Amino acid sequence: RYVDNIFEDSIGFAACEMFRRTVGLAKVADIADIEDLDKRARIEARVLDAASILIKSKSDFKDIGEVVDIVKAKSQS
Repeated sequence: RYVDNIFEDSIGFAACEMFRRTVGLAKVADIADIEDLDKRARIEARVLDAASILIKSKSDFKDIGEVVDIVKAKSQS
């Protein structure tokens, strides 16, 4: 149970970092440096969508593979 709680907290923390680094002052250079504003907006929307799913469903994930699958799916949509 202890390890499960750490895993759930880690997913929540990762999601919060995704939010912070997308909309906060400490932006990710990989995204912030994209000059095409439409492309940048689409990528930011994908990141925020993935982070939203992670934070809302953090207790539903059974292993890291499921988390990776969500992030990969959102990065390709």
